[in-house]
Amino acid sequence: MSAAKTGHIAGSPVKVLLIGCGPHAINFYLPAFLRCKTKWNAEITAVLDIKEQQEPVSVALERLGVCAAAYFTEPSEFEELSQDTSVLLESLLNKKEFNAVIIATDPVNHKNYASWALRHGLPILMDKPVTTRENAVNDTEQAHGILKDYEDLLALYKIYAFKQPFVLCAHRRYHPGILFIRNLIREVSVQTSCPVTNIHSYHSDGQWRLPHEVYTQKHHSYNQGHGKISHSGFHFIDCVVKFWEEGLACGKTADDVEVFSSFLRPRGLLKQLTREDYMNLFGKEYNEVCPELDEQLYKIFFNYGEVDANVSLALRRSGEPFSLASINLIHNGFSRRSWLYPGADLYKGNGRVKHEEHIIHIGPFISIQIHSYQSKDTHDICEQKDDEPGGNNHYEIYIFRNAKMIGGKAFDCLCLKDLPEADSFSSERLYITQVKERSIQEWIEAIHSGQTNFNKLLSSYTDHMMSVRMMSAIYNSFIQRMNGQNPLCIIPWGLS
Repeated sequence: MSAAKTGHIAGSPVKVLLIGCGPHAINFYLPAFLRCKTKWNAEITAVLDIKEQQEPVSVALERLGVCAAAYFTEPSEFEELSQDTSVLLESLLNKKEFNAVIIATDPVNHKNYASWALRHGLPILMDKPVTTRENAVNDTEQAHGILKDYEDLLALYKIYAFKQPFVLCAHRRYHPGILFIRNLIREVSVQTSCPVTNIHSYHSDGQWRLPHEVYTQKHHSYNQGHGKISHSGFHFIDCVVKFWEEGLACGKTADDVEVFSSFLRPRGLLKQLTREDYMNLFGKEYNEVCPELDEQLYKIFFNYGEVDANVSLALRRSGEPFSLASINLIHNGFSRRSWLYPGADLYKGNGRVKHEEHIIHIGPFISIQIHSYQSKDTHDICEQKDDEPGGNNHYEIYIFRNAKMIGGKAFDCLCLKDLPEADSFSSERLYITQVKERSIQEWIEAIHSGQTNFNKLLSSYTDHMMSVRMMSAIYNSFIQRMNGQNPLCIIPWGLS
């Protein structure tokens, strides 16, 4: 089926079907389209979710004032939509209720919806990661399947939908700070003929999830055999890939990457804080919240996905490493939670506090650092002082230069508001939300343009091969180590 018959026609309004209306969509996609409907000449006209989510989705649409038709179906199997869902989607498409698709489901279900949309020549904006697999942390076939999913969707895209933009909402690719640093890396690398030699990327989600919640909560869950790597972890894998890419502008190419990973899983949480510890912290009421003993939880947590992850990487040429990177990803980090019962919104609030840093070295010439640390778990209202450490919008860039070798100032400290690319940002809103909106805007502008060459899009689907390959290898490395095999995975370096 051709894109011309079913996809968006240049110049007409973009009518979006939002597939998956969970916490992320309710907190981001719905408000973003309400805020920018006129500016973008686009709106969410229909919402699709599973029947068990009918009540929370309906409540959210009414609360936000979203005038979109809502449809609910039975859950689909992996890689194959249910018959009812397929019939419904065909009917809505034939009635021209939408001409573009946002996929915001659990990533386990990304592939079946993306496959359907691609075969119908539709523009797609899809949440990160591309996909994940149930039991990816335990089964090498499922870990490899993450890469296979990417390749399968890429093949469909080339056949059916190459005339429409397919964008992954990996929003740090749109961040003014990240873009500034990528440009600086490329500049210094070309000037010195030196690639990036060391990277450290760190992120803490600031979520304190109590033991009972580990297996009962479905949002960013662990009970499907995957975790942090399949949640926000993909952003930081992708950052490392793009930092390395810019450093290779000097002409020193790479052949492959060594990957070694270590995970902390829910069973490890039971070793950190025992039932006795929780009783001391919260009192006897803890019994009502979590009736299970640690021994019972230990059995329940068998084969659960990763809570925290450490990943060591080495970029190689002719078998010799010439650049090292570490990725330190934490779900169970510093939090402001101090209460027993979780909040209704598991995406924002609920004690969640984010910390992030990146440190990049280009040999003896420059050290570039990003530091972003929150101290509050309420982000609805932001102020000017939230640019400071601990504020909702804290984001500082430190640059240390070997000034006599490469010129410039020996030390620079920049805030996000110092960058021209962030001029339009409002200090009254979360900067990261405004960054995310840029991914939507680029996608919609690409749809409106009617052009068919999307190579220059910041987060085109076709530009995520290496990040997906690395994600797959991170799971495989852990599986091999747990099976008593060599935990070192070596994957080819290639960006497309």
